[in-house]
Amino acid sequence: MYIDGSTGGTAIVVDSLGNAYVTGSTNTTNFPITSGAVQAALGGTTDVFVTKVNAAGSALVYSSYLGGFQSASASGIALGASGSVYLTGAAGDGFPTTSGAYQTTFQYDPSNSSGIAPDIFVSKMTGQDVGLSPGSVTFSSQQVGTASLAHVVKLANSGSTTLNISSITLTGTISGDFAQTNNCDSSLAPNAICTITVTFTPAATGTRTATLEVQDDGANTPR
Repeated sequence: MYIDGSTGGTAIVVDSLGNAYVTGSTNTTNFPITSGAVQAALGGTTDVFVTKVNAAGSALVYSSYLGGFQSASASGIALGASGSVYLTGAAGDGFPTTSGAYQTTFQYDPSNSSGIAPDIFVSKMTGQDVGLSPGSVTFSSQQVGTASLAHVVKLANSGSTTLNISSITLTGTISGDFAQTNNCDSSLAPNAICTITVTFTPAATGTRTATLEVQDDGANTPR
């Protein structure tokens, strides 16, 4: 499967269920991001990406940028307990750090002529078994009162247990401008996907937005 254009993968690891975790670097602003991503937009000239692909290679379970306002690149990835992911690589200033980290600020290198030699980074990301991809969709300009072409969003369950789905809805003050149909049953088997088709029929001119929300019994619900 393809993932993106101006992107390079540097490391991959596979879990016991066959899901693939890929990392590398990207400088594109439209890298595919899923709902719940830790960083939804490109932060520097080049960012790390981390992407989880389901075992069938048919859907992204989780995909996110990771970086600051200077370049960052990943060189290694490993799996921990409960699907957590460990990343390492090199990063410039502004890379996100957590409270209690061994080093929370970027250290400039006075021996480097520019003073901007990258630091090593180590990051741990919480595992996620259920994901919506893409994390957002953008419709092109649409004449008032006419229906758009459909966008398809995939709901993927990469875990080892059945996901029980209670509702799939569109929310927001102007959610009536959007409609969704889906082939998702009340439960989604392990390593399975279902699809949600969304269309847009604007009732007025201007920017129109809504949120697609999935309620289920998995972690981090709603999506």
